[in-house]
Amino acid sequence: MSIKFRAWDKIDNLMLYPDKIILGKENYILNSSEERCYVPSEAILLQFTGLFDKNGKEIYEGDIAKITHTGRAKDGSLGKYTELGVMEFNVNGAFYGFKCEDSLFNKDFWGMTVEIIGNVFENPDLRELTKNAEEK
Repeated sequence: MSIKFRAWDKIDNLMLYPDKIILGKENYILNSSEERCYVPSEAILLQFTGLFDKNGKEIYEGDIAKITHTGRAKDGSLGKYTELGVMEFNVNGAFYGFKCEDSLFNKDFWGMTVEIIGNVFENPDLRELTKNAEEK
């Protein structure tokens, strides 16, 4: 697994995929098609998790996924169901997982089908749908 990042540019509201990142004491330089210096308040670094969705798309922090799995629904019944989740890093457990409305962090993706449908920065409409998930 390679360590990769993308960055959300808060000034221009666009996702950047830098070739390299040069970290300074109080800022960082993102080097891609155009080199630019940012302070942390201007851009958010999002790490690649090392995971891929069902279509082979890389999963980064902040990605929103449609997750289909077998489990217990709110009413207690067992079955296959789908929910939306936001990829986050859990600092207490030191793992990546999807924070979903109907479940806690899922770090074990066995038996799940995951499809990235957007991210919290470029898709505010999807972020609304996952708002309950983020509050849990």
